[in-house]
Amino acid sequence: MKLSRKIIIFICVVALFGLGVTYLLLHFILLNRFEKLDEAALQSKLDNVVATYQSELQMLKTGLRKYSTWDDTYRFMQPEEPEQMPAVDRQAYLDSNFSPVTYEINHFDMTALLDNSGQLRYGGVYNPDTGTVSALTPEYLTLFNLIRSKLSVPAGEEANRSGIVLLDNSPMLITLAPIVNNSGDLPVIGTAVAGRLLRQEEIVRMREETQSSLQMKVIDSAAPAAGRGQTVWMTSDPGGMRSIHAVVNDLFGNPAIEMILQHPREIYDSGLKAIISFRKFFLAWTLLMCIISLIFVKRSILGRMTALVRNIRAIGSSKDLSIRINSSGSDEFSEVEQEFNRMIDSLQQAQEELQLQSMLDPLTQLPNRSLFFTKLNEAIASDQNTGADRSGLH
Repeated sequence: MKLSRKIIIFICVVALFGLGVTYLLLHFILLNRFEKLDEAALQSKLDNVVATYQSELQMLKTGLRKYSTWDDTYRFMQPEEPEQMPAVDRQAYLDSNFSPVTYEINHFDMTALLDNSGQLRYGGVYNPDTGTVSALTPEYLTLFNLIRSKLSVPAGEEANRSGIVLLDNSPMLITLAPIVNNSGDLPVIGTAVAGRLLRQEEIVRMREETQSSLQMKVIDSAAPAAGRGQTVWMTSDPGGMRSIHAVVNDLFGNPAIEMILQHPREIYDSGLKAIISFRKFFLAWTLLMCIISLIFVKRSILGRMTALVRNIRAIGSSKDLSIRINSSGSDEFSEVEQEFNRMIDSLQQAQEELQLQSMLDPLTQLPNRSLFFTKLNEAIASDQNTGADRSGLH
């Protein structure tokens, strides 16, 4: 294999290796980093949704505390039998504290007052369309029985419980607070309950805060199969979308709702476009460098080498040791040319010495017959060329 072909193969192999390593590094380092940034941004958006959810529960809890920690509510709950409190005072308390205005201001959809035994002292459901308060439905009564059987009565003023419960129509944010007097020095006398339906408007508001697509699905089984026991996980969706899923437990600690936050992979897509552009530029630049390298090798190395071989062949075919190679420059090829010229000088000198020795007598060092006939032939040839008459010489 010629050296030129070896050099071309070597440059191509090095270029392909460099391209492959660069592409792998871009994929495994930069693209993975962009994907991590996308996941971090999506996790941050989920944190905002969860923070909004917790904020809604806190607002619900704060609104209920105004009525659970109050002397009037404590007095309303004090009689062991509701009939012991005059009906006028009872109605006055309810009109003052649980009128439709109370529901509207505090964004309550349901309120209830339960004594320590779980008996209902008051309960109402607010209809925002009509602005009226109606009695509790059997669904709420079943919910209170479930609360009484699974949860203990809050033991102190700070022993609030909040969460979400699944109703037939929609999920509901619910909070439970102990009923105590203003100073908190009397024992807990019951439990105040307030709930807010998680309507589509609430979901839209959470979605607008994150500028992403938000869905809430009711979990039928113990936990979603896709989560594999995890409470938060991510999935890749068609169309360049990325989704993060989070399981929200209900008031009793069971998986109730799966939050699905979907957002375009903006960071990853923009990073991928930048990497593709860089790959094209790097490929073009590598090809250009290969072409320049090949041109340089051809002119500076292979060209000089070819010229040197051509001159050596010319000297060999002519058998003229007086021919010399013109040397220019100070590189390694110039040194080879100079050394070759020195070798030709040595050969020419040795040839002349051999010719001289062949025409002298080895003992007397006087010209022998070979030299005589050589000179004679030269003279005859010279006369023939000039046309001179030297017949006397013969």
